[in-house]
Amino acid sequence: MEDYQFWIILGITTVGVYFTREQVRLIRAQMAAKKSAKNAPAWKVYSPAGLILLLTLVNWGPYLSSYLRSKNPEPLAERYVTSWGVLPSEARQGNLRLTANGHGLLPFRKSWKIAAVCFHYNGTRDISDVEDLQKSALYDIRDGDILIVIPADAKFRKEVEAGQAGTNYYLLLVPPSVKMEQFGTLRQAESLGVRSIWTGSGPP
Repeated sequence: MEDYQFWIILGITTVGVYFTREQVRLIRAQMAAKKSAKNAPAWKVYSPAGLILLLTLVNWGPYLSSYLRSKNPEPLAERYVTSWGVLPSEARQGNLRLTANGHGLLPFRKSWKIAAVCFHYNGTRDISDVEDLQKSALYDIRDGDILIVIPADAKFRKEVEAGQAGTNYYLLLVPPSVKMEQFGTLRQAESLGVRSIWTGSGPP
């Protein structure tokens, strides 16, 4: 949710609390003026004020729901990536790319950055422990397509030249406090709070 929505809800809450306090003050004044009112059940006397307060607090439901979803995203892979593979303009250098759908990622832009990694996997270890990740830089989330360039190192290029095919690609949500240099495997990234929200395979 955008910041302006937070301030609108906060304003509604402030006004609601104010009127609740005024309602209670008026009730107490009426009870003092009419001694017979003191014998009325408390719930009947204070129910109007309680209803105002309840309706005021209910306004926070949608905001809190959206906030929690942004902190704990539910991956919807088809919304997040539009294409991946070799970067055409730099095919000779072996650089790779992944194009993210920024519009689908907008709910996460306040709390996360994005990055992409790729690697060759031969099945000799758990995929989360594969080293030599080819890693992009960190990118801000914005509306529209986001081209993420993944530079390939010399070892990866030699593997491609030797005929190794099938590259695994991952799109990551990265907390702003985490740097790409802090992890060398997907398991290490996960321990730092990084989330994988899409995976695919393709050339080279």
